[in-house]
Amino acid sequence: MDSNPKPPVVPTEALPALNGEASAHANPVDVYVSGKSPHTRRMVRSHMDKVARLFGYEGYRQAPWAALRFHHVQQLIGVLND
Repeated sequence: MDSNPKPPVVPTEALPALNGEASAHANPVDVYVSGKSPHTRRMVRSHMDKVARLFGYEGYRQAPWAALRFHHVQQLIGVLND
């Protein structure tokens, strides 16, 4: 075994869930916008609230984004195209 381990390919500080800035259960929307400007954070959260409501949730924080699959997105696109 190598006594000098190589550093990780992706530095831990680049991954919020690994450096303690975000838990493994953090909302993906909040993790995504964490490094964005205040204006961008507001805009993305507003848009994601609208998407979450289209799926029947109160807002983006209640939506189970990790459960979202391709067929859900296809269904949403179909609804938006009608």
